[in-house]
Amino acid sequence: DCVEGMANASAIARRCGCAVGELSEVPDDHEAWDAAAHYLAGLCSTLVMTASPQRIVLGGGVLQRKTLVTKVRAQLKRQLGGYVAHDLVSSKRGLVEFVVSSKLGNDAGVVGALAVAEKAKADWELERDGGGP
Repeated sequence: DCVEGMANASAIARRCGCAVGELSEVPDDHEAWDAAAHYLAGLCSTLVMTASPQRIVLGGGVLQRKTLVTKVRAQLKRQLGGYVAHDLVSSKRGLVEFVVSSKLGNDAGVVGALAVAEKAKADWELERDGGGP
């Protein structure tokens, strides 16, 4: 299964033995949050090793749970195992700046899609008017 399938609300609820609507009642120290953090950190470590991003922004429903992003940071550091020697991924302070929650919450995807569409329209208009690349 993919990261989404392993770390989404339904997967976490199955690990907890509860309904998705009851996840807010699951304590932060439940192992299901650790499992989700493990899979999300795996994605983040792959991004670090292949794309060398300046920041990773995590968003979506389950990531509004504050403890999850904290757990992802700890798992990321553990998974990288000191292989990447950079303050952003090797220190707690760096990780707090490197792996962040989306300020847009559940609206991040929609806002991002609209921004891409707006840029595409502007590029198209520029090209149409003869000033394109």
